[in-house]
Amino acid sequence: MKILFTFLFFLPAFLFAQDATLDPLPMQERYTFTTPVDQDVITDAALKASPHSDAKVLLMVPKGSIVHLTGRDNGFYRATYDNEVGFIHFAFIDGDYKTFKARKFAHDDYHKPVDYANESNSFQLYGKVNVESPLKAEPSFSARTIYAIPEGTMLKVTKHNATYWRTEIDGKVGYVGNSFIAATGKTPQAVERSLQPAVETSSDYSSYTTTRPSYRAKPSYRPKTQSRSSSSSSQYYIRGPRGGCYYLTASGRKQYVDRSMCD
Repeated sequence: MKILFTFLFFLPAFLFAQDATLDPLPMQERYTFTTPVDQDVITDAALKASPHSDAKVLLMVPKGSIVHLTGRDNGFYRATYDNEVGFIHFAFIDGDYKTFKARKFAHDDYHKPVDYANESNSFQLYGKVNVESPLKAEPSFSARTIYAIPEGTMLKVTKHNATYWRTEIDGKVGYVGNSFIAATGKTPQAVERSLQPAVETSSDYSSYTTTRPSYRAKPSYRPKTQSRSSSSSSQYYIRGPRGGCYYLTASGRKQYVDRSMCD
């Protein structure tokens, strides 16, 4: 009986030691580093969207690559690689739980909330404003506007938080809201490509003819073979290179109609 009691007494400690050694449980710690740390990954590592083993993989970090560590969230490091922010499990950085547990990085208070949504970073991207945009002195809607950024301006931007980008234009440094940025990319060319209209495909035409048959019945949509008149409602239809039929609106945009309108 005494032996059984002794065994049951030490069983929890034994199981805990096994967990920490063989299948380590995450340490209940969430904090940001006072000074970011650059570290290489010891094998190909998954950069995940959240600090969970089943989280979405944002990208794979090749073995030997340098990652920028800004904090720790239980068993994961908060990491940056190739302008992407996510989480990497300690095994890809430290190799084993003992090393991970022994690492001491200067950090903020354990109890200070970690706000990833408002996390700043130093990513240098390009962004294009879609309308005339106010450059604010501070990242706040109520802050003073120090400059009016002209519509269509391409800017170098740095993500400041969930709603504002930091930028410099005409010698003025300030913040522009996310809603004013039409697109961002690593190069101006990448931004322009993302703003290009979708490429026309044959499926666009077929879906149009099956879902929009009512255009034939509208009096303003007249076949190209009809005689021209002085009426402003007359339309002239063009046969596209892939067989689609369209006319140009007053703003110069293509408006596709049933193919039979070009017959």
